Amino acid sequence: MMTIDKGRMNMGSQNSGLDVCVDLSGTHEVSTGVFYNWNGLPIPSISNDVQKDFVATSMFLEALLALLLNIFCATTIFRNSRLSKAVKCYLLFDCYCRLNEAFTFIYQAHCVLTWTCVNPIGSPISGLMINRLVTSFHLGMLYSMQMLGHGLCLNRLFAVFFNGIFYKQVERIALPHSVILWALPIGVYLYQIGDLVNPDGFRCYGCWFFTPLEFCNTCMVTWNETVYFLTKRFDYIMYGILVTTVILDVLTLWKVRRIKKSSQSKQRADVRLSIMLVTTHLITICFLLGNYITNCVFTAESPIFYYLILKVSPFIVHCILGCVVIFFNLQSKPQKVLRPSSLTVSNKKGSAIKRSLSK
Repeated sequence: MMTIDKGRMNMGSQNSGLDVCVDLSGTHEVSTGVFYNWNGLPIPSISNDVQKDFVATSMFLEALLALLLNIFCATTIFRNSRLSKAVKCYLLFDCYCRLNEAFTFIYQAHCVLTWTCVNPIGSPISGLMINRLVTSFHLGMLYSMQMLGHGLCLNRLFAVFFNGIFYKQVERIALPHSVILWALPIGVYLYQIGDLVNPDGFRCYGCWFFTPLEFCNTCMVTWNETVYFLTKRFDYIMYGILVTTVILDVLTLWKVRRIKKSSQSKQRADVRLSIMLVTTHLITICFLLGNYITNCVFTAESPIFYYLILKVSPFIVHCILGCVVIFFNLQSKPQKVLRPSSLTVSNKKGSAIKRSLSK
């Protein structure tokens, strides 16, 4: 059975395919004009030759935009003196995940042009294995962003509940907590790397790699039952975490509204927090809905369709999220306060002007 990731930000197409690893003659067609070998590797096709230049060029441009945007985003977060060290930790890890997406796009653009990324032969490491490692880190970090958002949610929760008693403890574990939330999804995808070999020695190449044939990430065959379960259910686990995050954020906003504000600046900060949370969750939910419909409804479209919907669409969403973070963390320049001596000089000059006018 060919399994394609249907996760929050994963770029798979959902097709029918292999159930077991069998060496059959010929090739099998997964969609119109798209053929794979029975070992799970793609076969170059004329159908995407006219599209590959556009895809590769757009990937390079998207990567450049993402690099500039997220470097500026990281700088903005780092320089914001109003943010605590714990919040900065979560946001900077999140920013690094989006930077990794830019580096991955550069690699995948090279893959589209050269096809060396699906070569299973190489020393000391094959192009296909490099492809698997890059893809696993990329897919894992897409979920890492969601996990880090949950960590930030818990940070806000302990800041307003329990009279802040546990907030200092939560602040102290922010760095190791961020590392765990970042690494856990990556570990899940790295575990799925593996091949299935039948008794005759025929090897089928499994999860996960970027295919330059369909411009998306694919997993043709899983090598054990645990991996099969993860390819089918891991995204639903992450959906559950997203729902939990939204509920906890709603509770946090409710608690913040009930706390008496001592100044207008705190009131404005609460409004900014509310807008940022609502905007972030709406963007994420809309993308998840679109991603689910695309993977479950449109199952046999052309490669360029999957690229535009499952690559470009998440990229735009991440850029919007980056802009939201920048907007709510960009500090305004402090207004210059004139010294008393300067005011005195100005007043003297003003008096002189008045005297000259009266003359």
